[in-house]
Amino acid sequence: MIIINDITINNSGSFKKIVENTANTWQLGRSNEEKASDTSLGKIAEKVFKEFIIQNFPNYKYLSYDEFRSNNFEKHAPFDGIIFVSNKDQSIVNKYIEQINYEVKNSDYGKISDGTKIGLESNGIYTVEIKSTRVAERHKRTGSSDQNISSIIMSDDFLEYPKYLRVDEFDKINNLMDYINFCKTYRSFNCLSNSECILKMRNEEQINMRFFYVRIYIDISTRKAYIVGYIDKNFFSQNFTLKKMVQAGKSEKALYLSLPLNNAKELSTLIM
Repeated sequence: MIIINDITINNSGSFKKIVENTANTWQLGRSNEEKASDTSLGKIAEKVFKEFIIQNFPNYKYLSYDEFRSNNFEKHAPFDGIIFVSNKDQSIVNKYIEQINYEVKNSDYGKISDGTKIGLESNGIYTVEIKSTRVAERHKRTGSSDQNISSIIMSDDFLEYPKYLRVDEFDKINNLMDYINFCKTYRSFNCLSNSECILKMRNEEQINMRFFYVRIYIDISTRKAYIVGYIDKNFFSQNFTLKKMVQAGKSEKALYLSLPLNNAKELSTLIM
């Protein structure tokens, strides 16, 4: 884990459109004020990540999605940013930026196609998802030292929504096979044996995922960022479990692909 002190907390970005178009999948009934606070935290984490790349990977460039999005913040972001070698042919980068913006503009929710995801990766352009979490009292229950906070943080998870269903309205899905059986019934997902179904589903989820998942915890009171690390989609897709969240005040119907943070790789090894 990498700990960065004296991070910039204030964020001058305009969140109004982002907040208006943020879904309450996990925490239902959030006010715009709460969503603005969460959005601000996410932007702080993105800035921490970008500064880390600038300082530690001079041969790589990270572009946040906000730097090239063209939908006036009216659509959900398909990822937080893209990373690629600094000397990448700019015409290739521009081609995919145009394609991303076109697909987001013409989709209902702000998605990009599997073909575009595959094209990005085959051209050495990797999508990044940065999950930000506020350091809370539960992270400090054994003390407020960096070591104690880091230890509690590592009991959390990397998370991603499943491709075919985000919310289990009827409380019928509790594991991966339940999800697969739902998809066989309602999503035209075809397979035979359990082993074949699991392999096929993991491969489907892999294509749907962003390439890199980064976890950053922000302590507003001390202006510290705890960069847990990252995993890539190849490892995530083959090792996740499917679970629901059980925290009070959150939606217990939301489904997540989950992998413990102790599987994280140090961000210093992020070399493609």
